[in-house]
Amino acid sequence: MNPEYIGVISQYLMLVFVVAQVLIGVVISITTAIVSARLTNKYIQRELKQNNDDHKEMRADLKKIQDASKSAVDSEQCLEIRKDIHKTFCGKIEEVKTYMKDMDQKREQARIQMDRLIGRLVGVEGK
Repeated sequence: MNPEYIGVISQYLMLVFVVAQVLIGVVISITTAIVSARLTNKYIQRELKQNNDDHKEMRADLKKIQDASKSAVDSEQCLEIRKDIHKTFCGKIEEVKTYMKDMDQKREQARIQMDRLIGRLVGVEGK
């Protein structure tokens, strides 16, 4: 073989090796980028799922708080109603007590008047 051809062939082989090394480097870089993107995507999906679960828990807690506050409002309303009923009932009891006292006083006055009338009648008959 001619030495010039050997030099040209060796230069071409070196060029092919350099291009192959560059292509291998590019392939490795692209593969690394793809693997990194997939891992990042999995991490992001896992974080999104965790955030979604946390959001669901917070909504459930918020629902519980809303139900509790509604129950508290209902309880406060029930308490107010019970107070009103108690007040009204106690007021009626006081009215009944007052009425009974008035009736006792009237009965006592009626008894005194009857005693006077009986006393007059007896006094009249005795005369």
